[in-house]
Amino acid sequence: KLRRELHLPMAEDYLEELEGDLTLIVDLPELFPQKELPDSHRIIGPLIYRSRDSETELRERLENGKPTLLVTTGSSGSEDAFQLLRETPFWKYNIIVTGSAGNWGKAAHIFHQPFLNIPAVIDRVDVVLTHGGNGSIYQALAGGVPVLCRPVIFEQEWNVHRVEELGLGQWLSGNISPRELKKIIVSWLDKTRTGPLIEMAGWMRACQKNQPRQIHGLLDRFLKLKKIKSLSEISITERMRS
Repeated sequence: KLRRELHLPMAEDYLEELEGDLTLIVDLPELFPQKELPDSHRIIGPLIYRSRDSETELRERLENGKPTLLVTTGSSGSEDAFQLLRETPFWKYNIIVTGSAGNWGKAAHIFHQPFLNIPAVIDRVDVVLTHGGNGSIYQALAGGVPVLCRPVIFEQEWNVHRVEELGLGQWLSGNISPRELKKIIVSWLDKTRTGPLIEMAGWMRACQKNQPRQIHGLLDRFLKLKKIKSLSEISITERMRS
């Protein structure tokens, strides 16, 4: 339907539809370097959603002086992987849990948020525990925060291998004990927003500074090359419909 409306040639197969005439790669070269790419592939950096929610209520509930852990497992992970954070060794932490409440209960040190505007609280977070998805990793690294990962699928395993290689976090085994996990967390607290983590956060800021203009320019040139209206000529109604 969209191809007909924009007078584009029909794709011959699904793979051709996926690749497209212009492919924008939402990764950071410093984290995932690429070899020679065809002209149709451009790296634009990770896309991070920022809502207007300042998360003021949550920030006020976090107890000052306590390290803060953030548990976020996206759509493919499971919060159950980190249930051991309910145990006694972690009562001295603020623990923010996103997504489903699962079996977390109502412990005083656990703060459940069905949806969280992570950029609004990342400055209060010391360590992120995650499944290792791209979105979760990039949101943590944007704040200079290390990631401790329990990957679920092979792509997440690739991510965690690279994270470990660069000294940005660690792979957690599936049978880790509360005592072992606490030891690992403590070992990363002093590394938050230092060394390679603060350097990666700088790369993230530099990438996102001109990201909207870069994307607009790439799309505008692409449309002109295909003899389609430029973005500035397409009405808001047309953009929303497409």
